[in-house]
Amino acid sequence: MSKTRNDQQTAQVEITNIGGIDHSSLTLNPGVNVLSGKNATNRTSFLQALMAVCGSEQTTVKADAEHGEVTLSMGEKRYSFDGEPYLDDPILADLFAFLLENNEARQAVARGDNLRESEREITGLVFALAGYLVREVYDHVPFMLLDSIEAVDSDRIARLVDYLASYSDYLVVALLEEDAQALDDSYPRIKSI
Repeated sequence: MSKTRNDQQTAQVEITNIGGIDHSSLTLNPGVNVLSGKNATNRTSFLQALMAVCGSEQTTVKADAEHGEVTLSMGEKRYSFDGEPYLDDPILADLFAFLLENNEARQAVARGDNLRESEREITGLVFALAGYLVREVYDHVPFMLLDSIEAVDSDRIARLVDYLASYSDYLVVALLEEDAQALDDSYPRIKSI
């Protein structure tokens, strides 16, 4: 179980000029938070903003902007993309907690020549999740971000989310609306970013 877990603390995220987001302010509740919507609704941009404020360099500033800003407020503590990030060294988080489609661990498996595309996607996700659990990344990184897991059916996504909820302070899952319907109704839904 996470050493950093605080079951009552929300995380406030302010985003400007990241990915496709002009400006957005969202509150994450402890536990599972579901970003649901159609394609091109900035779900992945929001996940990249969280990565940025944690110190990841795998974030893109909006094409028509000179710089982007992300701030994360958790209780009295405040972190920023261009100032003091949440993590001093985001390498483990980039590999094993930030599980977006372009995740390096997922991509390493996805390049396998003898697997079908859907098998490569699932194997890459399993590989990254194993690293998250074995290396106990949840003890150091409060966020787990899941995106582009459409190769897994909705019921299995729901079971995976239920399982991972006990490890991460903030599990943020970006799903298409039809996949999000399989998740527990008690998980907060964020439909607009």
